[in-house]
Amino acid sequence: MDPQNKEQNEAWMRKRLQHLRKQLDEISGGMALFGCANADDLPLEVEISFLEHVLSFELAEDTTWKEQLEDIGYSMPTPDSLTEAAVETEVWEVIQRLSEMRCYLSFTNHLSDRELYQKLYTILDEPTEDVRKMEGTMQCHLDILLPGEEEDDLIWLQYYADEKTRQLWHEEFNFQLPPQSKAPYDRDHVLPQPLWPGPCAGRE
Repeated sequence: MDPQNKEQNEAWMRKRLQHLRKQLDEISGGMALFGCANADDLPLEVEISFLEHVLSFELAEDTTWKEQLEDIGYSMPTPDSLTEAAVETEVWEVIQRLSEMRCYLSFTNHLSDRELYQKLYTILDEPTEDVRKMEGTMQCHLDILLPGEEEDDLIWLQYYADEKTRQLWHEEFNFQLPPQSKAPYDRDHVLPQPLWPGPCAGRE
């Protein structure tokens, strides 16, 4: 690239970056955070792409996951209507349908199929952004465990955190640790995973 064109292109990207930061700052009421590890090493176009994804997510209209599932032809049966045999099939149907909309789960091994289905039935009725109006590489993470919720933190420390992390929690927060246990189910390793690294938005 011609040095002058390169300089002009970089100037444009810096203006674009400044504009994106201003938009996100206005949306968040001045609470937007833009820093990240090694941020100074990121190419301008990478940081711009990331902030464009974040802005797209923030501006998307609210709906629910259930509504979005219904729009693609799937309606969740009520948990009480499912037999034990049917609930195993149905929970994987939901998981697969969500992954088709670039929505992924983790930390499910402490729940039976029925417990997970009941949890999803509730979570998927909560307001969320419309993924159909997001950028094509935006991914969503649906939190089964919510960080900061005491009960969920205890579950995470019991079944998912390694011993080093558990000790850090104990030392930093004077947290009474639950006994470390193997989760009763083994599902997480076969859950659908994002096909590419990229921005991932979770529940608020």
